[in-house]
Amino acid sequence: MRHFHNKWEIGDIGILMHFRYNGATIRSKAATLQSKRLYPRGKQVIEDLEIDYRIGFGRLSDPEDAKVPLYHATKFEFDLECKYGALEAHSEQMKAIEQYGEMSKIPVFYQFYNPLILPFTQEVPLISDACSHPLKFGTRVVPAVTVHEKLSTKAKNYSPSVADLGGTKGRAFGWSLEHFVADLMLRCKEGYIYEDIRDEEIFNLFNRRSGAIAAAFAVVIEPPGSR
Repeated sequence: MRHFHNKWEIGDIGILMHFRYNGATIRSKAATLQSKRLYPRGKQVIEDLEIDYRIGFGRLSDPEDAKVPLYHATKFEFDLECKYGALEAHSEQMKAIEQYGEMSKIPVFYQFYNPLILPFTQEVPLISDACSHPLKFGTRVVPAVTVHEKLSTKAKNYSPSVADLGGTKGRAFGWSLEHFVADLMLRCKEGYIYEDIRDEEIFNLFNRRSGAIAAAFAVVIEPPGSR
């Protein structure tokens, strides 16, 4: 789905927060997340292509489409040198996000999907409890401008590793998703404040698109005792 006539999407997840008191909305906030996943070491990852969106779930109608037997065990390994393969320095997507940032007040953040801990190894199909590790890394959120600054000196099409973005010696970089939502957006340290759904920034984000945003969720907050 294109955004502002660009080839790439600005964000694939929208976050909206509404603060209510005595039945009336007194403030609303918005932010946009662009999600990237960590690629495992030594495994080829094939990203979705335009044809995948055109076919949709019709592909699932063929049970023989699976090329690998379901019982075939595969080991996935992640460490600090693994890369976010779909994020490339000086790419058209990066340029589109930067252009959007120049014309919009709604901030864009990268949401990086990571294992619970690093390093991490998991064999699939699962033969034990997959959640036996404590959460020490997990999903991390970083402002797009910060990520782009780190990639500004890299060669074109370079994909950053966990270490490139600040994850060293098992320490996580950026913010956890829960901290970002509950402590930064909720406390008005991050996000764009708007008062009306006809706000120009909000209208542009949700209407100047070739299709609906991939995922969006809204949180409505109202304190106890209000009517």
